[in-house]
Amino acid sequence: MSRIALAVPPIPGHMNPATTLGKELARRGHDVTVYAFLDGKEKAEATGLAFHPVGEDGFPAGEVKRRTAELGKLQGFKALRYTVTWFRASSAAWMRELPALLREHQTDLLLADQTVSGALTAGEHAGVRTIGLCNALAIHPDPNVPPFPTHWAPPRNARERFGVWLTYKTMSLLCADFHASVNIQRRRWKLKPMPIQVAVLPQFTYLSQQPAWFDLPRQMPANFHYTGPWHRHEANGSTDGSFPWDKLDGRPLIYASLGTLQNRVDETFHCIAEACEGLDSQLVIALGSKARTEMPALPGNPIVVPFAPQVALLKRASLVITHAGLNTALETLAAGVPMVALPITNDQPGVAARLRHLGVAKVIPIAALKAAHLRAAVQEMLANTEAKRRTQEFAQRIRETDGIAAAADLVEGQIKSGLSTAQGRSG
Repeated sequence: MSRIALAVPPIPGHMNPATTLGKELARRGHDVTVYAFLDGKEKAEATGLAFHPVGEDGFPAGEVKRRTAELGKLQGFKALRYTVTWFRASSAAWMRELPALLREHQTDLLLADQTVSGALTAGEHAGVRTIGLCNALAIHPDPNVPPFPTHWAPPRNARERFGVWLTYKTMSLLCADFHASVNIQRRRWKLKPMPIQVAVLPQFTYLSQQPAWFDLPRQMPANFHYTGPWHRHEANGSTDGSFPWDKLDGRPLIYASLGTLQNRVDETFHCIAEACEGLDSQLVIALGSKARTEMPALPGNPIVVPFAPQVALLKRASLVITHAGLNTALETLAAGVPMVALPITNDQPGVAARLRHLGVAKVIPIAALKAAHLRAAVQEMLANTEAKRRTQEFAQRIRETDGIAAAADLVEGQIKSGLSTAQGRSG
């Protein structure tokens, strides 16, 4: 048995896959503890994992929910800038507290979210073998792959390559202040500074829940591993007694969800309802928040719920309208359902670009969203037999790959490698 620390932001899109992997490691006999801000306590303990709070002064209970509510009102660059500022504040807490906790708890291995540079730094400083987890889209700058906040296809000519280069430069300016604060502490600890942008760093091993085919053409570093999704598709497919199943009328089902972060712009939900009104389909909208129990009347009288039993609905859906969060995208592919992607911010445009590259989604950037445009995209994808065939092909590939087991095997390989190294040194 090894003691494993799991450092992850208490945000569903990051915590859900990370704790699923943590549960598998616990099932294999390891002692797994989730380290997160207090808003992650309920989720961690619900999975049966131990929990230890970090950053209680700057991130007391309710603080992440408050910031999430603010982020949900923003889109595009403003939302990305807000996220960067948020992660800068959180990194200070990780670096201040986590090294001592890792030593105190005699941690053998740290699994840290790729976006939490402070936690990765803390593990390196504490001398604990550290693995970066890409719970969201894996991030690594590449001149032939557009930056993750864009929905672009790979560049085909000099003009497009210049656009990619310029966007990376702009992102460097956006992230400079964030990584400067991390690197100040790294220099104090005599650690090599991190690059300005988030990247796959050579001193860590990285695991991504993306399948290798769910990426744009690229060559990733040797210390990076694609594994496949970190969710149990069949296990999560049970029906939910709180959902009004009796209201489903047998027409083709369109399921719409904008995730749990960027979901507080009512105009977007209204646009989705207007686009689907009058179609020979039934629309279900999940608002993605327990705090949102109702909405103003929407065109077409769709079924509107705060949360939905997503996997169970995906099994019945003919089409999904999504913000292109990685977890929703992978779960929808696992169900073999085509998509219309409405990427809003952060890595969602990058996920949407990969869905389009696979031929399984129509992409409409949120800034260009109009009801007529969306209606045309919905009708196109409902009738697109090739997209349906491709989604079913990818669903089969996901079923044939156990991403959780593959990731857990790699984690245990790192543990064994660390033990062998330690034994060799002691001998």
